[in-house]
Amino acid sequence: ITVASLGRFARVARNPQSYRNLLYLALALPLGIAYVAILVAGLSVGAGLAVIVVGLALLIATLFAVRAMAAVERWLARRLLRISIHPPLEGGIHANWRQRVQLWLRDPVTWKSLVFLLGKLPMGVVAYAGITLLGFSSIVLAFAPVLVAITPVIFFGWEIDNPVSAIAAVPVGVVGFLCCLHLFNGL
Repeated sequence: ITVASLGRFARVARNPQSYRNLLYLALALPLGIAYVAILVAGLSVGAGLAVIVVGLALLIATLFAVRAMAAVERWLARRLLRISIHPPLEGGIHANWRQRVQLWLRDPVTWKSLVFLLGKLPMGVVAYAGITLLGFSSIVLAFAPVLVAITPVIFFGWEIDNPVSAIAAVPVGVVGFLCCLHLFNGL
């Protein structure tokens, strides 16, 4: 281990992209819940009522919602992750709504978007668990002397009640936080 490699390891904390990645992961759970709720409600109620016109209208509205939610995800990826994602090709710009629905149903981007949107919830659960368990644990350890001055800290059965003894937890918390940022960047 060299000083240069330690510097590269610690540089992640100064990189603004690390915090944009963290924000993207933090948004994954609430967005995933919203996406799945909208899609499950739209698809199930629309399919159940497909024998009447109301069901077909709901299915078409859900198709529009899939395209809109996918556009939101592309925007988030461009803004937060700095990834170049091109919008899907919109053939038939001057087409009426029936022709547009037919184009969207034949477009593989629609179906890939649907799978991505449904997968956002499990990914959001994993990201949220990682952020809360690993991220907050490392922050608690890094700020243990300050926190212990206010109230004793119980950390996985280990009680820290003296600010002087809490100083030993600071390096563990800082290294843990840097490891978390690398992990979250990888996610």
